[in-house]
Amino acid sequence: MEQPLPLIGRDSEIRRLAALLGRVAPGRPAVLVVDGPLDSGRSRLLREIAAVGRKSGAAVAVSRECVILVRDRSEPINPADLDRLVASAPVLVVTTGMPISTTAMAEVHRIRLAPLASNDVRRLITSVLGVRPDDMLMDFARVAAGRPAAVLALLAGLGEEDLLRIVDGTAVLMSARLPARTRARLTDRLVTLSPPARHLMQAATALESPFLPARLSALLSRRLVTLLPDLEEALESGLLVTAGNALSFSHDLVRPIIEASMPRAVVTALRQQQGRDRPRVASTRINRAASHPVRSIGLFRLDQRAHLAEVYGADVSK
Repeated sequence: MEQPLPLIGRDSEIRRLAALLGRVAPGRPAVLVVDGPLDSGRSRLLREIAAVGRKSGAAVAVSRECVILVRDRSEPINPADLDRLVASAPVLVVTTGMPISTTAMAEVHRIRLAPLASNDVRRLITSVLGVRPDDMLMDFARVAAGRPAAVLALLAGLGEEDLLRIVDGTAVLMSARLPARTRARLTDRLVTLSPPARHLMQAATALESPFLPARLSALLSRRLVTLLPDLEEALESGLLVTAGNALSFSHDLVRPIIEASMPRAVVTALRQQQGRDRPRVASTRINRAASHPVRSIGLFRLDQRAHLAEVYGADVSK
């Protein structure tokens, strides 16, 4: 049986959990609300929290969006008895939904799952493939915007379409072409945006990345303050990311997907309006792989880890 992947890049969240669990007391429960965008690994974090609680000797009850931990207790927990339980036992509730209501006054804390740092994305890819990724694969992984479930989906798609090889003990990207499942996920993110946020993303394709928010404001002839809700939604989708004081697509391969949602005449007009004629990004082969012995990371490898999305987090909506 395959071992679950380790939880990567969430050490500070686990430390905060441990600190809260150590502070709760009878009559003084705490609620920790875990927030984060799609694919950020909220479900996976809940499973890790349940495991950490059991290892610490706490009694644990788990549901899809909630983990209840009762410190220093070995008897099973009935979540229906939560109101009575908090009066006599130290209780911590961790939830990805709305804060749990209790009759006792509970401290409510919140954490928001940030994108994984580049080093953590590298660790995650290494854990999945068993070898380190090369620099081109790491650059390609930017399309996942640092979200662990999206990284896993990308790797699964690359494996399905035989777009990865192992060259001299390194995972090498064979073609700069997004796999079908990743294109579908990005398209889904785009079509589920509100019309104003989607129009903002479409207009952004006329700008070279990275670009200042003021340039987008000028292009749309709207005050920047009125763009804030749409920008927030676009950033939440992972199609758009921050780049210092500027904005950028998570990867330039996102741009053609957004352009495909518009009539070609509109795409051409947007480019001409900005005085540029940027060629579309094309698939490329990685020549250096051709001169080395290679070993496929095709489906035989990823099929052995077919439960990755399930064990690492993902319900991809989480």
